[in-house]
Amino acid sequence: MKKMNNNGFTVVELLTSFALASVVMILLTNILLTIKENYLQNKMEVELESQVALLSRTLNEIADVCPVKAFGSWGTTIDFAESSSCDLSAMKLTFANENEKLVATVTTFDKSNKKLGDDKYEFPKSATVDNTKIVRQILSTDTYLLIEFDINATLPMTGAKKTKTVKVLYKY
Repeated sequence: MKKMNNNGFTVVELLTSFALASVVMILLTNILLTIKENYLQNKMEVELESQVALLSRTLNEIADVCPVKAFGSWGTTIDFAESSSCDLSAMKLTFANENEKLVATVTTFDKSNKKLGDDKYEFPKSATVDNTKIVRQILSTDTYLLIEFDINATLPMTGAKKTKTVKVLYKY
């Protein structure tokens, strides 16, 4: 009897190896999609946090050196009293949608009411602004102006809501 040459693979061995390779590929694809989803979510959270921090810092820097004289309704000008430490006469904070993004703009004016410039802060595409208020509070002998608003964003993929509250307190 002749001996057969068994150097190849059987159909069962090939199908088994393809099935195992397919399972491994599906698992790797799921892992990569999860990593991508987490990356996009974290990127948006960081972008939201950094823009809120920059906007808060700008408002706080102005509040530290410029005494408030008067203010209007939300989105209108806050006028500053004469002060040697403050080169500004007024500041305007507005929110608008530009190119499908929420943009906060801080416009400053010098003592001759000439526009000095705009500082713009772009928030993620899904961001909205809520609960905006400017409140004058009198505590004991001091008067304060509180600017407060919430920036809301919907995180990609998961649809989770994230809210960051900005509060700036002026003493005048």
